[in-house]
Amino acid sequence: MSERELRATTDRSQARDWTLVLASEGIEGRITEDSPNYTLWVAELDAQGAEVLLRVYEQENERSAAPPPSSLSDPAPFQGALAVVTAMVAFFTVTGPLDPQSIWFAQGSADAGRMASGELWRSVSALTLHADWAHVASNAAMGAFLLTALGRSVGPGVAFALSLLAGTSGNIVNAALRSAPHFSVGASTAVFGMVGILSGLSTVRRRERKENVRRVALPLAGALAILAMIGTGGDRVDVWAHLFGLLAGLPIGLIAGWRWRSAPKAPAQIAAAASAVAAVVL
Repeated sequence: MSERELRATTDRSQARDWTLVLASEGIEGRITEDSPNYTLWVAELDAQGAEVLLRVYEQENERSAAPPPSSLSDPAPFQGALAVVTAMVAFFTVTGPLDPQSIWFAQGSADAGRMASGELWRSVSALTLHADWAHVASNAAMGAFLLTALGRSVGPGVAFALSLLAGTSGNIVNAALRSAPHFSVGASTAVFGMVGILSGLSTVRRRERKENVRRVALPLAGALAILAMIGTGGDRVDVWAHLFGLLAGLPIGLIAGWRWRSAPKAPAQIAAAASAVAAVVL
């Protein structure tokens, strides 16, 4: 029976992997050694099918071996996160603590009744307001950590924009499902949105590596555990806002994971960051 040469390599384990890939589909491969090369041969009748299988296998390996979107030594994600939380703390010095008579809180809180009547800007502005120093400090600390982690996956500008989208969406859902006179303030909806986004991203990456169902589901379980540990304590904590922020972040993370295998380039990062800043300012 005539044979065709398909591949050659100096790596013995790679040659063995080729034969295992083919054997999994019922194709027999033969390896010949001519130091330092290992050559893969298959029957002429099987050559076309074997070539397709090996191409798919190599493409999957390239995806799995792709470098992380942002190196741990890259300072940009941390710098971007630091800029966001610094602006958040600085703005608190302008608005001061919670005061219903203050124009900032009167016009900017996520007031369910006002939002139901069409004042949807409150879903964004509420993320910039905080009840007291402890409130803003806790959100700044968690936000800096999570936004840095997210920035290492999708880039700092996109990370900021996606976090704002998750927080805004969570506030809208929370207001829609709560009756007036409920209102809330604080960036924690966006912070838990980041938890959801990171969980969604991790789920996609695990699925791409063909991990089993239990391991694929681990990020979601971890997100719910974080919510239970730090998102439900305190007299003035809006648990529902935290939950809806997390739930809004999950599909955003899944879509981002499917859309981008690596962080978008600099122009997209700048455009995303500028759009997010514009939304907050407006």
